[in-house]
Amino acid sequence: MNARKYGLEETDILLEPSTLFFAAKQGYFGDILNAIDNHLNQLKSIPDSYYYQVLNKYVFSSNKYSLPRWSILLALSLIFALLISILIGNIFRKQVRKRTAELHKANLEMEKRIEQRTEELAMAMHKAQVADMLKSAFLATMSHELRTPLNSVIGFTGILLKEMPGKINEEQSKMLSIIQGSARHLLSLINDVLDISKIEAGQLDLHYSNVNLYS
Repeated sequence: MNARKYGLEETDILLEPSTLFFAAKQGYFGDILNAIDNHLNQLKSIPDSYYYQVLNKYVFSSNKYSLPRWSILLALSLIFALLISILIGNIFRKQVRKRTAELHKANLEMEKRIEQRTEELAMAMHKAQVADMLKSAFLATMSHELRTPLNSVIGFTGILLKEMPGKINEEQSKMLSIIQGSARHLLSLINDVLDISKIEAGQLDLHYSNVNLYS
């Protein structure tokens, strides 16, 4: 009952031990004091002795097993810190799960877009190949159809210019030369188109020969 009054706490952990002294006049009652000391030492060695009963009665009253206030505060602080760490850990776990779900969703959308783009590219490539084949077929057909009459025009104008059917005047010869030159130019353009088609198809045949660069 007096422990709380003087700020005393009973504990098995001795942080600042103190010594109990009894005063007496020097040189007197020596035998009695020695007997008291011996008796007190014996009582201190017995946990249930009268010494501890009186000490608990007048100092600590019935609060024999109460914990010190600092230990309670320390325990509460540790529990509070543990709860805070658990709460923060749960928040972090929720954020990680949320971010993971968002990344998974983004990956699925990206894969879907890649598949869609791949299909579009494959379709575009197929259309380009078909268009290229149609172009090559068209050029080959049209070139053949154009080369035949052009060769005829060039051949017949050559015959007329050589006056095999009969004499022609200067004006007629000039006009026939223009027709023949235009036909040959058009035939050269058609041959160039055919060569381009062969190059694109990888079917152009190369012939190596010596060339005089100074001629």
